[in-house]
Amino acid sequence: MDKVVFLVAGEQQTEGIKYALSKGLEVHTFDNNPNHPGHKLASFSHNIDVYDEDKILEISKAINPSAVVNFVSSHGILTGIRLREELGLKGLNRTAYYTVSSKKVFRDFLVKHEMPSPKVYASEEAVSALDGHELIAKPINGGGSRGVVHISSRTAMLSFFKSTPGKENYIIEEYINYSHRLNGDCLVVDNEIYFMIVGDYYYDSFNSLVSYATAFPSTYDYHTVERFLSSLVKKINYGTGPMNFEFIVRDDKLYCIEINPRHSGNFIHEVMSEIYGFRSAKMNVDISLNRIKHAELHERNQFGLKNNTKFYATAILFSEVDGIYEGITVDSSLDPLILRLIKFKDKGDKVSRFETLYDRVALAVMQFDSKLQMDRVLSSFREFYEIELR
Repeated sequence: MDKVVFLVAGEQQTEGIKYALSKGLEVHTFDNNPNHPGHKLASFSHNIDVYDEDKILEISKAINPSAVVNFVSSHGILTGIRLREELGLKGLNRTAYYTVSSKKVFRDFLVKHEMPSPKVYASEEAVSALDGHELIAKPINGGGSRGVVHISSRTAMLSFFKSTPGKENYIIEEYINYSHRLNGDCLVVDNEIYFMIVGDYYYDSFNSLVSYATAFPSTYDYHTVERFLSSLVKKINYGTGPMNFEFIVRDDKLYCIEINPRHSGNFIHEVMSEIYGFRSAKMNVDISLNRIKHAELHERNQFGLKNNTKFYATAILFSEVDGIYEGITVDSSLDPLILRLIKFKDKGDKVSRFETLYDRVALAVMQFDSKLQMDRVLSSFREFYEIELR
């Protein structure tokens, strides 16, 4: 019997675990929370922190799995890389992980390979760079827009220097005024791009730095993004695994702002599933097992691109104020459009005003018959729900 290891056994991993079991695989889950639902489904559950590489490797060598699966979660990615290296399995390459996981290293990589990148400034250069420019400061290893600071004046720059601990862990770069800001997911198999989706970010006046929605497909040219990413994954020797990406477009030039070696945490892999006609959790298992050849991947990729006629969006439901969560009411007019509504809060949980992606109260995955219908809903999305706080 073939065996498969899942790193993290949370709710988002349960679909892949059930699928592996349905295919007759012996499933081993690793997660330090014994109450996570994947543990209850698995053939064997191991209550071990996914960052404990040595212990997991020791057990996995005895298991001798045919695949190691990381799905959506950023936790345990490095452990997964080590397991695959030691066990001779297909997956994300270590050097690629380290390159994309540090914004500074990634910017240096883009410059070295003559790919467009925002200009990065040393601290001593940043103040003079403000003359005629806006800047943005970002944690080198941050995510979810946490810690991002938009700097448009010398006063704001000095305030950042005075108030921010660990400034050496930030990069300061030019702020790019853009015509498009793009977000998407794809699957990479042996450095080839498959099942790519590209969407446009939507922003609310309440928070101009953190997108509250992504609409698919983007109005920007799909094939231009595909060519850029195809070149990137080969130069970086990405390997095999999911990828989330973010681009800014200025003067019709693509700037790659971020690569994450996983699916987006905002569930846009659900949109991938709808467009290409498969469940992404299941596809990740099959690819990890090396059970699908490139010819079939290409055929399924082309079928989805040619036959999809719908429009999709993932949209965050958020609060403008802090409080304690009591409940949420969504207008019934959205019921026919919502494919899935994910709630991140239970009654009594603390709710923070929307400043980062981690402040989400809920998220809706939606399907529309036309772009006009989608734009109308997203442009006034806050009118369609009410969050009750105390």
